[in-house]
Amino acid sequence: MRVVPMLLALLFIGCAESPQAPRQLPQQPSRPPASPTPEAPSPPPPAPTQWPTLLKLHVAVVTTGAELDPDGYTVVVRNDPGEIVTPLYLIDTVGTNGSTVLDVPTEPGLYGAGLDGIAKNCTLVGPYPDGINVSWDPSLNPAELTMTFHVLCLAIPATQGVRVTTVVTGAVLANMTFLFDIASDSGAVQPFVQSGFSSGANESVTIPSPPGSFVVGLWSSELGQHCITAAPAWQRVRVEPNQMVSVTFNVACVP
Repeated sequence: MRVVPMLLALLFIGCAESPQAPRQLPQQPSRPPASPTPEAPSPPPPAPTQWPTLLKLHVAVVTTGAELDPDGYTVVVRNDPGEIVTPLYLIDTVGTNGSTVLDVPTEPGLYGAGLDGIAKNCTLVGPYPDGINVSWDPSLNPAELTMTFHVLCLAIPATQGVRVTTVVTGAVLANMTFLFDIASDSGAVQPFVQSGFSSGANESVTIPSPPGSFVVGLWSSELGQHCITAAPAWQRVRVEPNQMVSVTFNVACVP
């Protein structure tokens, strides 16, 4: 009778001391791999720049003062050969207070617009046109451009101005030509600039001008080649009312 209770006690003790097996956590179901984010389509390439066939260049002239230039002016448009290989030379006439339109081929680069045929008693004054040398961007305003020149005319007596004489020694070439410019000295109340006066060797030319201090310049294709001036190629003079001041340029030439 003592054996059974002992066996039961041992079984009970053995069951009490038996370690429990570790609990297994339920596994999460596996997730499918994420799909790759689709890439945005590449933007289309920019369309090529479409240059207009022609640039419309509107040139206007406003003339004020006394004794206005009666026959108007000549507008000249040239390209800068250092920027544009294709030569361009356009001319047109414009009235004393008028305008004209020039068709400029639209090749990118620098262009120069000038006014010729200004009367001797008139001068080009500011405000000068924006971009005498024009470099335009087709994204700005490629089809049209406007320039305005301002000219001031003065009543200058025939006995007032500068008489310029060239004295040439040495080898005097046939058809030798000298050009003269006159410009107001710094500080002038009313600037006056004129160019395009010319004379031959040992000749004189008269340049009308208002009273004031001026710089007279001498230019020639012969200077620097086989001719030199005995003095600087420019001289300062002062013009008094109703007086003619004289300037002499001495030029020495060799064969």
